Amino acid sequence: MNRLFAWMLTAAAGSHWVSAEVRPWLDFEGSDAGAAWRAGRGASVQVVEAVAPAGGGGPAPRPEGHALRISAGAGGGVLLSQVPDGLAQACAIRLWLRRIGGQGATPAEIEVQFIEPDGRSRFWRKVTLSNSEWEAFELPLRFFRTTGARLPEWRQVRHFSLYARQAVTAELDAVTVVCAEGCGPDISLQELREIAFPGAPTGTVRLVRDAESAVMTDCAELDLAAIRTVMGQLTRELRRLLPFLPAPARPPVLLVFADRAQYRKFPGQLAQRMGAIAAEPTTDGYTVAGVATSFWDPQKGSLRPVYFHEFTHAWLAQAGGLACEGHWLHEAVASYLQLKLFPQPNFDALVRSALASNAARPLRELCSARPVNVRDYWQLVTVFRMLKERPPYAERLPRLFEAVRAHSSFDLGLYVEEAFGVDLDRLEADWRTFCEATWPAAPAPAPVDSQATSTAPPNG
Repeated sequence: MNRLFAWMLTAAAGSHWVSAEVRPWLDFEGSDAGAAWRAGRGASVQVVEAVAPAGGGGPAPRPEGHALRISAGAGGGVLLSQVPDGLAQACAIRLWLRRIGGQGATPAEIEVQFIEPDGRSRFWRKVTLSNSEWEAFELPLRFFRTTGARLPEWRQVRHFSLYARQAVTAELDAVTVVCAEGCGPDISLQELREIAFPGAPTGTVRLVRDAESAVMTDCAELDLAAIRTVMGQLTRELRRLLPFLPAPARPPVLLVFADRAQYRKFPGQLAQRMGAIAAEPTTDGYTVAGVATSFWDPQKGSLRPVYFHEFTHAWLAQAGGLACEGHWLHEAVASYLQLKLFPQPNFDALVRSALASNAARPLRELCSARPVNVRDYWQLVTVFRMLKERPPYAERLPRLFEAVRAHSSFDLGLYVEEAFGVDLDRLEADWRTFCEATWPAAPAPAPVDSQATSTAPPNG
């Protein structure tokens, strides 16, 4: 029998750990310190004498001895096919950078990147160099951004890179790894609470959590027990539907805000920790960095479908390792399961009407690398139903998820034959045949026999 764990979260002041261990990684003091670095087109690297930082501020170790000088044009960079030991358990990366000849110039932006072996998925974090003085940057791993449909994993990265957004010459030194108990590459529930509900009084933020889901809210009216029951149904459906995906390494999280305005602020608050800017969501649900979010609406109650739709995105991010940015596969699974839990009485009629009016989009456009529109969700449900119900697609569904990850792209055109053994034209034809059989058009009215029903005298 599953047990339900529920408690009140309280705010913690300052850091979540007492002490940190700083492990040196790159200091450029060896005779071959620059030999392993590869420079991209138009870029160069060399080991130079390090100018000591002005003053005595900044964390130790500080630049001294030698540093690595990097010159790159806009869009260029340098790469080291080496990462520090224990990175997947680390808390942060510290490094010192200074811009050469940048005094008074427009600030230059450099991306600090950790890249998976095939180069198709990466973690990255922007730093801005505004002057020629040494600057120390501490970059928490849990607040790196990602690129690629496949979410990268810290244990899989093999390359370290500095990528220049603008032409720049800069120096790098004293790169270290920070390790601390209770701090790793994932955002903790406690820290998530502090970001989502800053300044919330003690005892006003509730959390319900089990092995497969976590729901956090500052809404006193939200019925967490009812949500937990439906969450159990949803996670069982996900495991039944996608048994080939591993269980999430940690419980995916749903945040439900009591106030819509605070819900809209959350992406920006999280983005600020990542050194980024995020627009406020305009929809009733939004998933960002693998965290599902929505808000309380007394007219819709605790079992609001959008809560479970967004949670499905968070689950797919964790179990499937698939980035959630509104692409077709994410929205197909979430919409399909939303209808499973909360049937829409007029859905069949909606599909028939849309098909009859030629509202369907070509699959090469719908299942592309571009985010989809809410108005296309009905079609995504029909596509996913075919993929899970009809051969050869049902037997090959695991290959679809493998191909998305292998190519780190949601563009089905790249791997439709690899996944299903058919081309897009055949897929489209099979989908239309499936729709005709599943949602047949309403029969036309029977023709009326005018002579049998007429009361007028026959002509002639």
